[in-house]
Amino acid sequence: MQVCSRRLKAQNNLLSRRNAFLERTVNRLGGGLPQMLKRRGLILQRTVGPQRLLVHRGMSPRAKEEFYRLMHRYSFRLWLRDVIRLREGNDLEAICSYCSASSCREYMEILSRMGMVQIQPGGAWRLLRPGVTSFGETLEWFVAEIFRREFCAQVIHGVSLRSPPPGGDFDVLAAVEGFLVYVECKSSPPRGIEAEEMAGFLGRCHVLAPNLALFLVDTHLRMLDKMVPILEELLGAAAPDSGLTCQRVQRLEREIFHVEHTLYVLNSARRLAGNLRCCLMDFLRCKGPGILKTREALGAWPPGSPVLGNDQG
Repeated sequence: MQVCSRRLKAQNNLLSRRNAFLERTVNRLGGGLPQMLKRRGLILQRTVGPQRLLVHRGMSPRAKEEFYRLMHRYSFRLWLRDVIRLREGNDLEAICSYCSASSCREYMEILSRMGMVQIQPGGAWRLLRPGVTSFGETLEWFVAEIFRREFCAQVIHGVSLRSPPPGGDFDVLAAVEGFLVYVECKSSPPRGIEAEEMAGFLGRCHVLAPNLALFLVDTHLRMLDKMVPILEELLGAAAPDSGLTCQRVQRLEREIFHVEHTLYVLNSARRLAGNLRCCLMDFLRCKGPGILKTREALGAWPPGSPVLGNDQG
């Protein structure tokens, strides 16, 4: 058993060194996030402190993997918001709004094993992460992990840059196939998001100049009722020389909307990772460096297929 453990540890160290070497090589070639930011005249100032995340350094790789798997469940993310908001309680009934009592007990036992909460013999519980005051930073970590694990991207989250106004943090930045991707993550439902926040997002897009920008709202509610009208109003009120006046917000599918296949507004209905993948696939097909750069150029090919350039309104 000890021999196997030493062998696994040696293999893990070898893979870590190889991964570090590959990252250094990518950076030297100019395809990494630091180089992308430097070319835009931006300097990384700081990233989110680990004390503000539910995920902590004391967790084992297996525990982090289990937590990542659970974060794919929308009901679990809603439940975590209540845990962070309440911070402690004498029973579990107060946090069973989005899941059954049995699931609530299971989730609480899992967090207890991970060192995130403490459970008393009588059923009382309390959060052990005093620096965690909102769910937003942990949601950003989750989105960053999706890009890293499922899209093989170099990624950072909770980023502050030395940049001109409007300031604010850049929630998730990723380098995907040489493109700079910016994701704004909102853990509040649409009713808690105002036009000023969307305007701040657009302002940060102007400063950052990403190839792809996503405004993600972690909800199953409709984007068409509030988020899309706010975006349309802001784009319509843009300065004449901004280049935004002629851009229209169009539906890609379900509650995923886009502007010129480069700016997306989306919710997390069905599967958050799947919605991100949908946006990324659409962007790469329309804007990526393919043989033909636009879907309209393909026409009805192969013969007999529908024209690919038709958008849904």
